Formats: sequence, structure tokens, C-alpha cells
Amino acid sequence: MGIIMNNKLKRLLAVILACALISAVFFSVQANAAVTNNKVLEEIAKQTQDKNNYAFDFREDSSPKKSKMLTGGIGGSRYPDSYDLRNVDTDGDGTGDTSYVTPVKFQNPFGSCWAFAAVAAAETSILGNPLLQDDYLNTRTMDLSEKHLAWFNGTPLDDPEDPQNGEGGIFDGNKKTSQVLDSGGTPISATSMFSSGVGPVLEYGNNPKVQELFGDILEYHGKKKLIDYDNDGNPFCYSYEDDWSIDESLRFAQSFRLKSTYQLPSPAEVSPRYKASAIGAMKEQLMNNRAVEIGFCADNSQPVGADGEAGKTLYISDKWAHYTYDAKARANHAVAVIGWDDNYPKENFTHSIPDSNDSEGNEVSYSVEEAEKLTTPKRNGAWLVKNSWGAGTEDFPNYGTGDWGIPVEKKDKDGNVIKDKNGNPVMVGSGYFWISYEDKSISSVEALEFDKVNTKDYYVYQYDYMPVNSIESAAISDLVSTSNVFTAADDFNVTEITCQTTTPNTKVHYDLYALNDNFTDPADGVKLYETDVEYGWGGFHRQDLDKPAVIKKGQRFSVVVTQQASDDKYIFNTYFGINDKYADEANMLNYSKGIINEGESMLFANGQWIDMSGKWIKDFIMGEESYYVDMDNFPIKAYGDVIEEPEAPSTQPGADKPVATAKKANPMKVTLSPKSVKAKNLKAKNQTVKPLNVKNAQGKVTYKLVKTGTSAKLYGKLKINSKGAITLKKANYTKKTYTAAVKIKAAGNSKYMSKSITVKVKIKVK
Repeated sequence: MGIIMNNKLKRLLAVILACALISAVFFSVQANAAVTNNKVLEEIAKQTQDKNNYAFDFREDSSPKKSKMLTGGIGGSRYPDSYDLRNVDTDGDGTGDTSYVTPVKFQNPFGSCWAFAAVAAAETSILGNPLLQDDYLNTRTMDLSEKHLAWFNGTPLDDPEDPQNGEGGIFDGNKKTSQVLDSGGTPISATSMFSSGVGPVLEYGNNPKVQELFGDILEYHGKKKLIDYDNDGNPFCYSYEDDWSIDESLRFAQSFRLKSTYQLPSPAEVSPRYKASAIGAMKEQLMNNRAVEIGFCADNSQPVGADGEAGKTLYISDKWAHYTYDAKARANHAVAVIGWDDNYPKENFTHSIPDSNDSEGNEVSYSVEEAEKLTTPKRNGAWLVKNSWGAGTEDFPNYGTGDWGIPVEKKDKDGNVIKDKNGNPVMVGSGYFWISYEDKSISSVEALEFDKVNTKDYYVYQYDYMPVNSIESAAISDLVSTSNVFTAADDFNVTEITCQTTTPNTKVHYDLYALNDNFTDPADGVKLYETDVEYGWGGFHRQDLDKPAVIKKGQRFSVVVTQQASDDKYIFNTYFGINDKYADEANMLNYSKGIINEGESMLFANGQWIDMSGKWIKDFIMGEESYYVDMDNFPIKAYGDVIEEPEAPSTQPGADKPVATAKKANPMKVTLSPKSVKAKNLKAKNQTVKPLNVKNAQGKVTYKLVKTGTSAKLYGKLKINSKGAITLKKANYTKKTYTAAVKIKAAGNSKYMSKSITVKVKIKVK
């Protein structure tokens, strides 16, 4: 991996597997003045640079005060001894009758385990939520796109009109687009993507209700569906050599919205991190029908075949029982926990260990007695885990080798057991395995909760598009607050605001301000809303407002978040990813880029509001690590619905002047005709094709060619006029159909909102 500065970066990299409009805002606080005698900022810097201080690390007694977690025994004796989300008793007759777990998938040809783990957790969480039930959703049709998540995790935002344009995960290579999916990530990366509205989205191919929307573009294969075959000529996986890209217009496609995440303590037995309460915390999520994604140290970070035979592996036995006994081992693989068994025998983990190198690189060999002692946990008990290395119960492309995981009987399509010539059941790998409660590498423990997408037209005001690799956290005795400042693109109702916490029992105070015209800080204005909430676990939280707050078009407004831990200390969180400098020195092709523009994110420390856009603030907070990381804006967002009916002016509680409302603002509808255009004789002269036909547009309509996806080859060879007519410049075109992307924007008027869409225009060269 190249150079590694310290244990924090080592820990980080081991697992790396709706735009807002804003006007420039200037604050009175100067960069250098903000540092002078700012004891709070100095304390933040001291803690974030402490190599032993990690966000989401929990004390021995950590557990939510208001948690429903049961007590006693192994994580709570009142929990059942065993539980399996594939076989849940929903009618109370004592017999399992419902599965909330989708089929095992095969992640090849990419190291995208983190995306598969996050999607597996999301699929189970959605299926297990009674509020999200749908006649079309079951364990076979619930198929969210790992490709969508992985692609946009490694692809920066491409919207020249957005101040955050160019922000995101970046692949710095020119060989294959498919390498973007090999960029790697962490559970926190998936959370940051989902919370920004990037998925999760159904693949559509298996869902008859919605498969016509995007066809199969979001399924886990390249555009040509090229296939790699094994040595016996059987299809193994879709080819790495294909074009796996996804058009930028699909970045914010969503089938469900992330509501909350639950960052849980690790049950790993690494003092002082081992806690029976941590086992209970995971069980609590599973009992709420939410699978739990984890990182851990596997024998292999990617599928290479059946590795469960005793004597050939460090950590997994021939019983498909995994126990990482090395306390220095770092997570290299991500999976989804879907059940447990308190009585799973510890002896099933016992196996011989091949000669190998320890974590320091020294050659080591073990006797039978030494191996038995080392590979056997002290206690019974294990988690049931869903992997992403294929299963013999599935067909291509999720078959894999067919022999990985706990053996099960192979069945035909009618559910009948298939038998060999001797009449014995044919056994295949299920894709599942067991991992000990005491595994010393379990980390990044997280569960996800979703709700339905907003079917109304709505805005999401946000700045944090960079996939987050990790979070730094500091606990301060003096008041610390964070804020994002936005400018309203249209009249709308603020309905939800968000934050991210990192410790259990965090008390969060939210403030929403309509700012004065010449405001000097994010609290200089009319307070439209405030509330106090306590969150049991750290994670992303989307908070509903008790009553929508009206914001007028052009109004600058802010969301201010103040967090306090259970000991009343104020919490500051910093979000970062490895940058191009680290990637260059570590010989990596992917990195993160964060863009914090002036006036977007503000920190209140020692009585001063400090703009987070200056390089000096990153250098000051991160110290020597600043050279290798990029910081991102605070993950503070505001969601708003389009105002549909006129409302009388009203005064929000605590406001000192009325807030005016807007007239009805129905969304305009844009249609495109014709669906394609034809062009001739392009070698000889330029040619203008028939103008685009936009209907029901309100206000002035403008057109702009967009360089994105399949249109990239045409970009620069075309121009478009004010009437939507496209001119193709003379060139040596071949006879084929080209696709151009055009962004159409209608300015709106007093009754209708502005709206922009990007459409694809097919140009057929004859």
C-alpha cells in the first residue's frame, strides 16, 4: 500500500476495500485571528491528532440509556439462544415462516466487498421494515445495485453549475473504466453515499414493477455483458474488461431514503474494547430485522475458491468457522451478519495453522498443540454471516465456485433435493459462514434504517459529496457548534434536517435560522425552528421538523448543530478521506477530493465562528496528516418540499418577525421530441438537426450540452443554440448512432418553479 504515516491511517486503509445553489457569503472572522488564543480550537487539534483517539471507540460501559437492549448472559439472556433472519417467526407459533435475507451474490471481478456488505444490510433492513412492505418486494425481487454504489463512490460529481463540481471519489487512471469499481471503500463510505442521496436503487432487472425505468444498466455487469470463463469453460463472472460505467444523470437515483444508521461498538476481545454489551447491541439490531455490516480480517480479501479446508488457512476451519486470533490483524473484508448462535461450539473453530508470517513479517510455524490453543476461542458463540463470494445454491452470475461456505443440500427449481448416482444428496456451498463472538478483528459495526422515497418534488441542500473514509472526533468542555449555510433556490418548506454523531447517548440541539441580509454568522437571523433530540447510537440521523418552516427564494438560511456527549462535553466531528498526495506516494489510483467553498461550513469555537474553507484550518486541526487527507463539509443537510398551496404569512415560535410564503409552485413538466435525429454528409460540412421540442416549460428555456457518460466522445464536436437546435461539426463520423446529453432548464415564473433536466438525444449518422 505504500507509505503509512501512523496507526490511524493504517487502520483507515486496511478496510479500504440534488445539488444546492449558493451565493458567496463572507464572514467577519479572519483566518489568522481565529487561531489566536483559541483554546477550544487548540484542544480540538490536540485530540484529532492523538493517534489513540478514534471516533466510534466506546468505553467499557457504553450502551444507550434508552436502548431496548436486554441485559444478562451473552449480550442479554432474554434474547433467544439463536436467531436467523432467514427464518423469522412472524405469526408467533414458534416456527420460522419468513425470510428477510436476499440471495448470496458474487462480487467478482472487483474488490467491492464493502458495497456488497452495505447493500446486503440495506436489503434486509428494507424487507424487514413493515412500513416499507410492497407487493412487488420479496427476497428475489429486492435487488439493490452494488454497481451504482461502487461506481459513484469512485466518480466525482460532474455538474459544472454546482459549486461542489469535481468533488467525490476520484479514479486517477486511464486504462479501464472498470477500475473505478475496484477503488475500495468502508461502511462509512456507503453511509456517506446513501445519506447524500446516491442510492440505494433497485437494479430493476428482477422487479417487474419498475424494470422499464433503466433496463439492466444498474445490474452487476458491463454494458456488453462480456463474461469470463473458468478452466472448464463454465461462465464464472462478468468481465473486468467491459465498460462498467454509469451515466452521471443516474447519480441521485433512489428507491429508498436513508433515515438513520447505528454505529455499534465492536465485541472484539481487545482490551478495553471487549464488551458483552456490544454483543447485545448487535443482537438488538438483528431482532429489529436489520442485518449488521462488519469489517474483519479474512484469510483472503477477495474470493479465490474454497478456502475452508483445515491446515490451509490461518483463521477459518473446515467447519466454515472463522476466528481471527491475532489482535494486531486489521480488517480487510466486509460482510453482513444475519443471525447468531450462543451455543455454537468453540471447538468448531479449531484447526491447524500453516507456516506463515506474523503481523511483523517474521516466519512462524505452530505445533498441533499451539495451533489448537491459538485457534480455539475461550467461549462458545458465533455470528451467522452472509458473504459475497457466491453460492452453489445460485445460478450465474452468483454461483462463483459453488463450493464456498457452510454446505447445504442442492435443490432444483421446484425445491426438491438433488441426489447423486448413489442416492445421496448433492452438497454445495451456501455462501454463509460463522464468525466467533471473540474474533479480534471485528470493526466498523453498523446497521442501516430506511424509509420510502419522497414522491413529491423536493430539494436537498447539502455540500458533502465526498465519500468519507473515516471520521475524527473531539470532546470539548466549552461550547462547540457546527453549521452549514445555504441559499434557497425557490420557495419551499424545510421538513427535515440532519447530522452525524459518533458516540452513544449524544444530545443534539438543532437550530434553523432565516439569516439577515447582512448577516455576520450562521446565528445572525430569525430562528425558525429548534429542537433537542437524544440519539442512542452514533451514526447518521435525519430529523423531522414538528412543523415545516417556510423559506423564500433567495433567502440565506442555516442549520446549526450542537452535540453533547453523556458527560456533557461538546462533540466536534471531522470528515476526511485520503487525497491525491497519499495516493501518489502509495501507488494507488484512487483518492478522495473534498471541496469546501467559502461561507458553506462554519465552526463555533471559543466564542468565534470560523470558516472551514481555508487550508489553514485543515492544517491546524489535522497536523502532519493534513498533507495526506482532504476534509469535507459537515454532513448537515436540509430537505424541503415544494410549496403546493398559498399560505398566509405566519410567525414561527420564537421568531421576532413574520416569514412570508410563496404562491403555488407546481413543478413544470418537460417532454422531448423527437426521440432521435438523423444527419448526412458530415465529412463535407456542418449540419444542424431539427430543434428539440420542449413542452409545458414555464419561463425562459436554456440549453446546454453536457459532457457525461456516452456523450463524452461527442462533447466539443457539437454546439446547441438558444432554440435547442444541435449543430454537428464536420468530422470523420462513422455510420452509427451517437448519444448526446443536453441539460434543459426552464427559469419558471411567479407561479411555477424553475426546473432543469438532462435528456439524451440520439443522433443517427447515415
